[in-house]
Amino acid sequence: MAPEKVFIPTKLTMLTILFASTLILMGGAAVAPALPQIQAAFPDVDPMIIDMVVTLPPLAIAVTGLMIGLMADRFGKVKVLIPSLLIFGIAGTSGFFIDDIWLLLVSRFFVGVGIAGILSCCTALITEYYQGSQRVKILGYQTAAMGLGVLILETGGGILAEYGWHQPFLIYTLGFLIFFMGIVSLREPSKEHFDGQMGSDKFNKKAIIVCYAAAFILMVILFCIPTKLATFVAETTDASSTMTGILLGLNGVLNSAMCLAYRRISMSIPRYYILSIGFLLMAGGLIMFQIANDVPTILLCTCLIGMGIGLGTTTIINTLSTNVSPSKSGAIMGGYGTALNLGQFSATFVIAALITMSGSLRGMYVSMGFIALIAAIIFFIALPKVDKN
Repeated sequence: MAPEKVFIPTKLTMLTILFASTLILMGGAAVAPALPQIQAAFPDVDPMIIDMVVTLPPLAIAVTGLMIGLMADRFGKVKVLIPSLLIFGIAGTSGFFIDDIWLLLVSRFFVGVGIAGILSCCTALITEYYQGSQRVKILGYQTAAMGLGVLILETGGGILAEYGWHQPFLIYTLGFLIFFMGIVSLREPSKEHFDGQMGSDKFNKKAIIVCYAAAFILMVILFCIPTKLATFVAETTDASSTMTGILLGLNGVLNSAMCLAYRRISMSIPRYYILSIGFLLMAGGLIMFQIANDVPTILLCTCLIGMGIGLGTTTIINTLSTNVSPSKSGAIMGGYGTALNLGQFSATFVIAALITMSGSLRGMYVSMGFIALIAAIIFFIALPKVDKN
């Protein structure tokens, strides 16, 4: 029998995975600016149904993520990723042609199914293609790509929404481009790329549970910024909407910058402490909203939160990647996608509850800050005990 041909990932392989990763958080982001126009196009439809155009993809990811991850382990990561990109492109772009709200919601569910496959397989492929410090570096690039994807694609969706509510759905044609890139550059990982750190069927269950919990909390915190910051700025300052955009943009830039700096930081600080530092930065930024009455203070708050989210996200992914064997990586990353998107889906309800309890947006942010502080303390104690890699 001829020996198995070893696949060596190329620069195009890395770029394909990173471009695919920009799609992971754009389930609703790209079309969110068009929601008012969609509501106007369907005036007799309940606004909560209209909101599902944005919220349904994360819910679909949460429901299907683990199952698709198991399929990736069974049939192969590339064999699942390539069809997922095609599903993403077809389901997403179909919104440009659809004039029925219920058909639109069906297409949005399948957008989530496509993203679930992309999320599960991209990170799993990184863990199998790359090793050691190179893996840490690529995971940092991936997390930065996810953040920049939201920033760029949400802006693009806003620009296209100026021309009508159908136009933002054209952004999903990116899925077709990356689909063809994947066909050219991706192959199933060779066994020679596996680290051999863990047995073929073993994984660190306790570390994975801690990471899932951290991902859930982090996503709730992340979404309290873009969804409520504009209202907070309008209530407390006379700054323009352009300034709000700049504040959100800097939050995203610092998020990505910390992702890119993660490899250097992890060389001098154990990663289980980096996760706590990330949540401490988030806590500091959120609690500072108590005294935020001008743009410079709000800027400091959002920058601290962005830095914390960047450190936290990269640490979670890196910890997951080194606490699971290749044969289980699809399922574990699928579970990560479920935790991530349950956090995103739950954020609306958590934020509403905190506003009701505290009586204001300021109180909501401060309350969220204390949640982040408690999480930082818990992870400082728990993660070193379970993360042995």
